Amino acid sequence: MSKRLITALAVVVALAGMAAGCGDSGEEPLTKAEFVKQADAICETHDQELEAELTAYGEEKARPGQDKGTEFTKTVLLPSIESEIEEISELSPPEADAQQVSAMLSAMQAGADRATAEPEKILSFESNPLLKSKKLAVAYGLEVCGRT
Repeated sequence: MSKRLITALAVVVALAGMAAGCGDSGEEPLTKAEFVKQADAICETHDQELEAELTAYGEEKARPGQDKGTEFTKTVLLPSIESEIEEISELSPPEADAQQVSAMLSAMQAGADRATAEPEKILSFESNPLLKSKKLAVAYGLEVCGRT
């Protein structure tokens, strides 16, 4: 075989491999069960990381008061929520559920934005800016993402 043919075949094989490995945007939408499972897995991972961070934060800062809780919210909790929103947004929901998932993610983002402006509110059950998104998550079937 000539070097040109070998090079051409190598390029074709490499391109085919890249095409097979890519395609989050071109993939088929997930089923509702797959979406729920993957989204809840994302939330579970973030919950576990937050629990570890809170433990470390509590040991480092002793028992946090309201001001220290607000600091934790700003430096740890809100960045985690933003990351969670981004990761769930990358999933491809079922076409029939796209509006419902979009509403939930919009509520999560709006809640995160409000919590950024008033971080002390996230520490209150009654005025928690993420409460609406939690209710929407539960209504969609997300268990972990809907925990309060």
